[in-house]
Amino acid sequence: MKHNIILTALILSLGFSLMAMQMPSSSPLNNTGDRIELLNADSLVGTTDTEQGLTRAYEGKVSFRQGDINVHCSKAFHNITANNAELIGNVLIIQQDMRLNSPKVFYDGVTGVAQSFQHIRIKDKNVQLDAQKGYYSTQNHIANFYGDCKISDDTVTIISDSIEYNRRTLFSKAFGNVKIEDDSSIVYANSIEHQRRTRDTKAYGSVIVQGKYSGTYLTADSIENSVQSDYIVARSNPILFKIDSTKQKQIELDTVNNKFDTLANYKYDTLSIASDLMESIKIEGEQRYLFKGKAEVNKSDIQAKADNMIYYKDRGVIYMTGNPCVWFDSTQIIADTITIYAKDNKLQRIIAEGTAFATIKNDTVNPEKINQLMGKAIHIEFANDTINLINAIGDAKSLMFMESEKGSEGANRTSADTIRIYFELGELSEFIGLGGIVGEALPENMVAANPKEYYLPNYKRIDAKPEKKYLINRNK
Repeated sequence: MKHNIILTALILSLGFSLMAMQMPSSSPLNNTGDRIELLNADSLVGTTDTEQGLTRAYEGKVSFRQGDINVHCSKAFHNITANNAELIGNVLIIQQDMRLNSPKVFYDGVTGVAQSFQHIRIKDKNVQLDAQKGYYSTQNHIANFYGDCKISDDTVTIISDSIEYNRRTLFSKAFGNVKIEDDSSIVYANSIEHQRRTRDTKAYGSVIVQGKYSGTYLTADSIENSVQSDYIVARSNPILFKIDSTKQKQIELDTVNNKFDTLANYKYDTLSIASDLMESIKIEGEQRYLFKGKAEVNKSDIQAKADNMIYYKDRGVIYMTGNPCVWFDSTQIIADTITIYAKDNKLQRIIAEGTAFATIKNDTVNPEKINQLMGKAIHIEFANDTINLINAIGDAKSLMFMESEKGSEGANRTSADTIRIYFELGELSEFIGLGGIVGEALPENMVAANPKEYYLPNYKRIDAKPEKKYLINRNK
């Protein structure tokens, strides 16, 4: 009778052990930091008791639970004493909407941190995060991933060497060779901060923003983009590049069929605008770029400097204030304000207002012989990217040094209400004075010795043109 009681007790004890391995617990969910519970395993394959604690090894459809965290894997080493588990094979950790996958994960039940040194992936609703290795805290919901990192959702993709992502705040920090891409632009930087909820981005270190379809690039040491307010600010050495292409016809011989073909050929030209600080805003659907402090324009046919500039990209207009100066070939113009009009990659006109002063330096033999024109305003008109007309309006004055096939022939100094100078193929062809004309002819023997003596009042010319800026491609 005594032996039957003992045998019955052993059978009941074994039955309860098997139920603990196979049946979910009906006890309330534990909080993170509480004991890791075994929910299921096909078999218990071993038990060890060392200084590190009592460890049990399970195989086959292994599952654990701790609070709102559920774990599934093919094999596990569960350290009951230390409250951790080494999870192996098709590891899946579930917390609310989050799914973490990896071939191998070490889960610490005390800290709530899951770590993997093999490929690790997190899916959280429509967000997916991948990397070579990483950590995820089930307590603060922050993932820290390293090596070939990529995080993407339905609006943006971020690639970098490392990423920190907060599931609660939807805030990402990416470091090292960062590339962030959405439907309209690509950003390259050393590091970025991205708020998924608002789509606001801050990029730092050798930043390049590429417009996918606009042919524009923006570089700076730091760039911040606020999507909802359509506002961008670029600090420390910002440069805006606008790359334009002009379609040209090119005739080539088809040697196979022995005939000529007309091919499409494209000529590329780059406009760059640099300054100390750049801001971009959208007003009534029009994008405006504000350049503040030491602003410079550089293009193949035109250069400019000013304290401040506004670039209306859609209209191709650049408005300059604060000591503006513009160069076009040998012509330079200075005024209180200058506006450049260049639509569809074609320079159309330059309007200088307020004490406008233009100089044309053509004489390479005597560089002091500089043609001059001044007025309250000066308008320069272009045709086929060549000066067609210079029009000085209001108290206009001019000094023109005369040249012919015979050589230098002195200079003409003229005052009028308006002075118009027409050009053909870049050369002066006609001079017209309108209203209150006063003229003075200066023979060559008078001006040759010292041409500066006959310069117009308030003469000024700046020879230090802006240096060409280069776009450095940092695409990996």
